[in-house]
Parts: sequence; structure tokens; C-alpha cells
Amino acid sequence: MSQRLLVYTDDSDRGGVAQYNHCIAMGLVARGYAVTVVQSESRRWMATAQAAAGVAHRWISYDTGKEFMRTITDTGDAERALAEAKPELVIFSDCCPVSNTAAKHVAVKLGLPYIIVENFVGAYLAERFKNCLPILAKQYQFAKAVVAVSTENLGLLHQHFRLPADKGTIIYYGASEKFFAARNESARKEIRDHLGIADDSVVCITPARLDPIKGHVYQLYALNLLQKQKHTGRLVCLWVGEGDLRAALATEIAKLSLGRNVIFAGHQPDMERWYDAADLFALTSTAEGMPITIMEAMAKGLPVIGTAVSGIPEEIGADGILLPSPLQDPGGVVVQLAEAWEKLAKAPAMRSALSQQSRLRAARLFREEIMVGKTIDLVQGVLAGTR
Repeated sequence: MSQRLLVYTDDSDRGGVAQYNHCIAMGLVARGYAVTVVQSESRRWMATAQAAAGVAHRWISYDTGKEFMRTITDTGDAERALAEAKPELVIFSDCCPVSNTAAKHVAVKLGLPYIIVENFVGAYLAERFKNCLPILAKQYQFAKAVVAVSTENLGLLHQHFRLPADKGTIIYYGASEKFFAARNESARKEIRDHLGIADDSVVCITPARLDPIKGHVYQLYALNLLQKQKHTGRLVCLWVGEGDLRAALATEIAKLSLGRNVIFAGHQPDMERWYDAADLFALTSTAEGMPITIMEAMAKGLPVIGTAVSGIPEEIGADGILLPSPLQDPGGVVVQLAEAWEKLAKAPAMRSALSQQSRLRAARLFREEIMVGKTIDLVQGVLAGTR
């Protein structure tokens, strides 16, 4: 009989955590486990693909993204899901350390073994949710394992969230094998023709939801700086994603007369084709965990530019261009991003060298099969111990 595993999450289909959940659920079911995912209801492609592969779903009765505080206080859905599914192990996949606090309380009460995966850790959350810290400390003690996605995030868990010093495992995210495929020149031409991008344009892609935390405005200010220096002619920023900030960003683009240099592409499911249309990658976030998009871009061989927040410096290493943290030096982000764009736009040889470095780093550290394999090893070890 297959061992029953339950993945409990507060990201149904919105971001990188949902993408991580999908990879883990599919990897576990492929290895013969009976997997149930507990999340807010979704009919998007990930849930559909999971169901087709044999993953079961139990829907949380509210939208955890819109009513996040209920994941801390409301035990009702967790009590029903855990009692009915009777899992041998629960994997709590958290958007932040206080996510799913109520569900973990239920797991402790029922005596169910569990692993916690902290997909994002920000020190500011410890102050915002300081009343939760004693509860987190106890839940970490009961956890069979706690996974962080970067060394920086693990340090924050120990320093600010009362994770015991003897607990904590780092498992990097990984890019799917499709991102390691050679550039698809036909996809590149098709997308550029569709968007009206000239062959000699230098395209910088940013796949991220349109949200203040993703720092799109720093790219606009860098473009504006280059425009004043009359250096923006060949540079196009391709923003893939949707979000509440779109209207405000469009207004700012019009105000700065940057309509020729920024394209909104909306949400795109086939991201590997969109990376093929680009020459560069930039992520100017103010906070992150360990962005999968950077790994995907590196796998595709794109030179990567990123801000020095959370796990990004660890992710890029010496194989990309690291900007300051926007929280510490916002002006430096703008100036250095403009300089990096101008330099890379004029230097195909430099782009080629960074492309090779990116791809090699991704192949060594950030393959999806490595992530899934390490996670399954952890699961097997926990299950063996509980038996």
C-alpha cells in the first residue's frame, strides 16, 4: 500500500511557492506515494496536471491569499483535511514562517509527523508577528525537519524565529529540464514578431507578478536615466506577469515617455519560450526567498541581473551582476542597473561569457531533479524514523 503524504500550503497558484509545490507533488506521486494537496481551490494548469497524474486535492474553504490571517487562526479546514486524509506525513509548504500556523497546531494535536518548508523568510515578519513567535518555537520543536531554501533564510530562522540551533536543512529550488534546452530560434522570432520587437533590440525579461515588492519601478527609473543620456534606443524591458500594480506602472511609463521600451506580456504558461525571446534577465525585488525565475533564466543561458536581497546573492554568486539592496541603496540600484544595461547592450562578447557561466552554475546547483531527489531522501528518512 502506498504511503500517504499530504502537502499543505497557503499558495494555491499565484507564485513560486505554488510552482515548488507542483514539482514536489508530481515528483512524489511519480515515485509511488499517495499524495494529497490541501490548498485554496484552483482550476489552473498546475492543479489540472496534478489531478491527471493522480494527486488528490482537498480545497480550503477560503482564499488563503486574500484572507492570510485565517491560516494563523482558523483550524477548521485543517481539522477536516487531516482527519479525513489520515496522512503518514504532512509537508507544510509555507509562503512565510507564520503561514499555516493553525494547521500545524492541528497536526501537533493529532500527533501527526510533519516537515516544514519555509519558502520565504524576512526579518521584518518577526516583528510584525511577534505574538506568534512562542507558538512557532514549539511547532519547530515538534517538526521532524525544517527546510530553508537558502543559507540566508536559514540564518534568519535561527536568529529571528526561534528555530532550534540543531534544526534546519537547506534544499535549493531547481529549474525544470525544459529550461536547459538549447535556445529555440523559431520561438524567439515568433514572439518578437508578435510584439513588434526588432531583431537588433536587446530584450531584458522580468517574469514576476506586478507587485511593489518586485521593484519594477527601479527598472523604469533606470530606463529614464538612460533615456536622458540617449542610450535607450535598442533596449526593451519585457515584463511577464499580472498584478494589481499594472495600471500604476502604465501611468508611470506614459509619464516618463517609455512606451517604446516596456512591454507588458501578461501571464504566460510556456516561460521557456519567452526566455528564448530575451537577451538578458533582471529582477529588482525588495524581498525574495530564492527565486526560481533566476534559476530558469540561468538554465536558459541568460545573463542575470539581480538585487542583493535574501537568497539572490547566494543564487547568482560570481556568475551574474549583483545590484545593491533597494532597501539600503535605492539610488544605487537605479544607477548600477542603468550601467549594467548599457554595458551589456554594447558588448555581445560579455553577454556570451555570462551566458555560459549562468548555464554552468544552474546545471551544477539548480536542477529540479536535484531538489526533488533531496526532498524525497528527506521524506524517506523521516518516514523510516517514524516507523
